[in-house]
Amino acid sequence: MRLFSDMGFDAVFMARMDRHDKDYRLKGKTMEFVWRPSSALGSKNELLAHLLIDHYRSPTGLGFDILDH
Repeated sequence: MRLFSDMGFDAVFMARMDRHDKDYRLKGKTMEFVWRPSSALGSKNELLAHLLIDHYRSPTGLGFDILDH
């Protein structure tokens, strides 16, 4: 993540995570958080991070692969 910060990114979106971590974060409403790569760097390399909930399918009602005739 530090490389993203060094390249000027302000935020990242991630899709893959451990299912236990996902359950924990959903219950605690912490799917967004501030990523701190190292405490030694201070806050200059912090990134806003967001974990996506449904990343392998389109949202409900937007099934692009299903044609309605």
